[in-house]
Amino acid sequence: MTTPLDALIAALHEAASYNASAEAAPVAVVWCDAGRDFAPLIPALRERLPELLTLGDFEPEARTGPAVWIRAATVGAVEGVGWPEGTTPIIYIPGVARETLKGAEDCPKLLQPLVWYTVAGTYFGHVNGKDWTLRGFLSAERGPLKLEIPDDSATRAALSHAAVRLCTRSVDEIRGKRWDSDQLNALLAPDLAADMLDWIDGSLSDEVDAARFNAFASIAKKELRFDPSKLSKQDAVKRLAKRESKWAQVWARFEGSTGYAQVVDHLGFEEPASLFDHSGNREVYPKLNAKGEKELRDALQSLSELSFDEARAKVQGLEEEHAWRRSTVWARRGEAPLANALEHLAALATVASLPTHDGSALAEAYANTGWNADCSAMSAIASAPRELDRISVATALRAIYLPWLDEGAVALQELVRNGKVKFSQPEAIGPDVTTVLFVDGLRMDVGQQLVQMLRKDGLKPELDWIWSGFPTVTATCKPLVTPVAEVLKGPACAFRASRTAI
Repeated sequence: MTTPLDALIAALHEAASYNASAEAAPVAVVWCDAGRDFAPLIPALRERLPELLTLGDFEPEARTGPAVWIRAATVGAVEGVGWPEGTTPIIYIPGVARETLKGAEDCPKLLQPLVWYTVAGTYFGHVNGKDWTLRGFLSAERGPLKLEIPDDSATRAALSHAAVRLCTRSVDEIRGKRWDSDQLNALLAPDLAADMLDWIDGSLSDEVDAARFNAFASIAKKELRFDPSKLSKQDAVKRLAKRESKWAQVWARFEGSTGYAQVVDHLGFEEPASLFDHSGNREVYPKLNAKGEKELRDALQSLSELSFDEARAKVQGLEEEHAWRRSTVWARRGEAPLANALEHLAALATVASLPTHDGSALAEAYANTGWNADCSAMSAIASAPRELDRISVATALRAIYLPWLDEGAVALQELVRNGKVKFSQPEAIGPDVTTVLFVDGLRMDVGQQLVQMLRKDGLKPELDWIWSGFPTVTATCKPLVTPVAEVLKGPACAFRASRTAI
């Protein structure tokens, strides 16, 4: 892969070429860059050109120093500065045009030690005798690359910022395109939405990365009609909350993330300007979500004062009021636990009472739909990890779940008392059974969820039920489901002693 940086290095080496039969070898290649166009590329060039010396403040590790130091370095008189034998040193002189060096009498004293190189060396520049500008080198018809780069102030500024990014791309990739300011800025800030969020969040600034910030600011002014160099982050958040035009793309990026803590903080200062704005953008404002959580917490606490039927109806009404918050960014960020718990409480409030006239009917109803009550109750508790919220969920469960449990438990006890429940007895396991996997505590709701998971994986499980043994304690019921249940006899205490011995 050939890049513009490769082409620049090749051109610098080519500048040192000479006709040995007619010329003396140049002592150095003089590279004047009055506009400092090539300055962003110098660090990358230093890594590949040990012979590159730079005029500037004394910094020997960067092979940079004043004119006198450069004179010494070119003749090998500076320890630690060297290059392969036969290589011509390259002297990069930023901020100085070749005309300044040529005028020996008018040349500033600090530059005068370099005047000799204008005679004994050779210039790196255009064939017309002018110094290369970066745009000129990249776009000149008689240059090595011939890229299409407009000659306007915006493009020149963007090229300065994007020089490294452009010059390290494949020539095949960038040739044939028009590299105006928009295209060049896009190299540095290809994701406007992410850059805007980074800027609001404090990770992108002029101090941290001037080139990227300037590119971002240029694109933001054009695409978002917003100038981050003049307006505040809170101004940006106001526009973000409205989600108008291309700001909707910025919001979509934020909505799909879990970071940007400072963006969240800034949004916390915003609230709907009117009732109309509230209806259209209510999911944007964290204040509305926080207000909704508090109202829901209080409402769930108040269920303790209602009857069973009144509490169920109240929960359904709360679901209609708060369901929208579950689809917001705040719910995905864990800021709407009660709205999430409410979904399960509302499902619990719709579970029908179990039949009380017959044991088999009660069991079938529980196995088919009644288990959803237990599942919803457990899910509601799991949705509220904070103690403050869990107290409200527990209050709601006492209002709409405990009565349902009591009704079913009392009905089952009465059916047992009247002989309408036939508890299981030890049975031989049929020859078609190859494996028995015993899972302690596999509740019906957990078993139903397991069935659903297995079906999603393409399996075809079947779920059935039997009555437990009696009494419903470990010593009776656990042996009952083993393949050797028929041979286990004796009082419960004897079994416990035997198990302990094992």
